[in-house]
Amino acid sequence: MPAKEYQITTMVDFGTKVLGTQNATLNQISDFKEDISNSRTFSFLHEIEMLLEHGLIKGGDLNNAIVYVDKALSPETMEKLRIAFKKDNIAVKPNGILDNLTLHHPNEAARHKLLDVLGDLALVGTRIRGKVIANKPGHYINTQFAKKLSKLIKIERRNNVPKIDLNQTPLMDVNQIMDMLPHRQPFLLIDKVFELSDSHVIAQKNVTMNEEFFKGHFPGAPVMPGVLIVEAMAQTGGILVLNTVPDPENYLTFS
Repeated sequence: MPAKEYQITTMVDFGTKVLGTQNATLNQISDFKEDISNSRTFSFLHEIEMLLEHGLIKGGDLNNAIVYVDKALSPETMEKLRIAFKKDNIAVKPNGILDNLTLHHPNEAARHKLLDVLGDLALVGTRIRGKVIANKPGHYINTQFAKKLSKLIKIERRNNVPKIDLNQTPLMDVNQIMDMLPHRQPFLLIDKVFELSDSHVIAQKNVTMNEEFFKGHFPGAPVMPGVLIVEAMAQTGGILVLNTVPDPENYLTFS
């Protein structure tokens, strides 16, 4: 939903009395380190019993993971847990957490789920400005949402490609461009500017068959070198930057 900055709210409910329902909210990314980053992963005892039976819990540590005990434990199971976690003694606290573990936050489970959402949505590959409300999130649904969001962003970007009439009178011709940029032929790589604001610029480079680089790149199959395309974009960016100062002729732009 719309928001001025990136915000996330998570809501978890596993249908168990030992954990109950929890919510967590991150209102600004600057609070992440203090409020979210130390929220540990968690699991329920029934989820690790199979691993325990097969001796697969090798790197588990009750200091970096929370185990919620959602069933009665036999002395035999308690002994297996003690050995697996290399503890002299092991117990279930009144709040249903295995061993003498103090939560970093009362809603640490929901905060860890928020951490997961934040990490998974980083796969979108662009900065998000809005509020994400995640009800019962998990890595699979998080990444599916990230893929869908990424696809929608790509479609939106394609639809927002500017449409310019290249036959219209340009905002700046090559002489006006040279008044602003220090570049000169043969390395002045933009000829016209059609749009210019504080946040965007649209320019044009006229590419003709008599360009010097076509003589060797490649004879018979002319291709404009990619580095020169990048340089043309950099010069266009120079127009955008120099437009913010009152005396652009006194500045040099380097790319």
